[in-house]
Amino acid sequence: MASSRIYLDHNATTPARAEVVEAMRPFWSEEFGNPSSAHRLGQNAASALEAARARVATLFGAFRADEVVFTSGGSEANALAIRGTVSLRPSQGRILASPVEHDAAWALLEQLAAEGYQIEYLSVDPFGRVDPVQVRERLNTAALLVVMQANNEVGTLQPIEEIGAIAREFGVPLHVDSVQAAGKAWIQASKWGATTVSISGHKFGATKGIGALWVRTGHKIRPLVPGHHEGGRRSGTQNVAQAVGLGAACELALADLNDHAARLASLRDGFEASIKNIRGGAWVNGHPVFRTANVSHVSFAGVKGESLAIALDMEGIAVSTGSACASGSSKPSRVLAAMGLPLSRQKGAIRFSLGRQTTQEDLDRTEEALLRLVPRLRKAEFP
Repeated sequence: MASSRIYLDHNATTPARAEVVEAMRPFWSEEFGNPSSAHRLGQNAASALEAARARVATLFGAFRADEVVFTSGGSEANALAIRGTVSLRPSQGRILASPVEHDAAWALLEQLAAEGYQIEYLSVDPFGRVDPVQVRERLNTAALLVVMQANNEVGTLQPIEEIGAIAREFGVPLHVDSVQAAGKAWIQASKWGATTVSISGHKFGATKGIGALWVRTGHKIRPLVPGHHEGGRRSGTQNVAQAVGLGAACELALADLNDHAARLASLRDGFEASIKNIRGGAWVNGHPVFRTANVSHVSFAGVKGESLAIALDMEGIAVSTGSACASGSSKPSRVLAAMGLPLSRQKGAIRFSLGRQTTQEDLDRTEEALLRLVPRLRKAEFP
């Protein structure tokens, strides 16, 4: 095994940036007041919280900081947006969603279906993209439209601005899960026709356990936990240290977003060009143009993705067979199934996700390992 490990599963293993940890430090030990308190410690915390909210609003492309609600992460933000929207529209039980949503949204939609809501799924093309024409044809009378900005498995970016314009024309609320896009692609919540947009901090340099939901001014949501915090939208004493960290991560991400994305895209494209030469076949999944720069999702002919992921791990290379949140499942990906990929390509799929720590040397070592391992595994599994 190589002496140092390579992490090509940055969708799940992105470390908090040093600047973020340093920004949070005082709020664990010195400025530890409750931001709802009237004394000086409380007001210091409140000031820090609101400064962080303004930084997060900038990442969202929002005009108003009070449109930002701090949450425990992307899953809670999605639940607050989706359930919080439809629960105020009991006479309209129809929800229209893309079939490639993250498991956090998918599981909630399945739960709502069990409660009597009518859930309908759009179709996607072989690249995993929703056609806005189809949205227009099926949106009428829906209580909510749910379409993610970037897919967590293949990285495909949806035409959110076009879809949002249609949603606004029909007067239908639109929730956009931007968890996978934050820090890698621009979010334009105020420009889109969306009503809610979610992010999660650990995807772009903040710590795990903090996220945010943007709620357009005038859009009403019912809180999952009622109370007076976060403008009455999410009760509970705010985690000031985590919120400050999220604000710092947002500021850092925006400072070099274009350069960071360009570097990752260059590394990714070179890597994909090299592994396409693997004997027996390797296919890149997802859209060739409209895709986040950090994701390379590849199917290897005649190889089981789980077997290859284990073999790479033994070489000191961490990868994923799909969504990190569902990595324990042996079922073929429903995202790849919705894209219409053959079962053989679904079973042989691996997701490589790059990050700030990824180097050309990391990818060279991974390519060398793949050139050795894929033929060996193919022979073992299909002698």
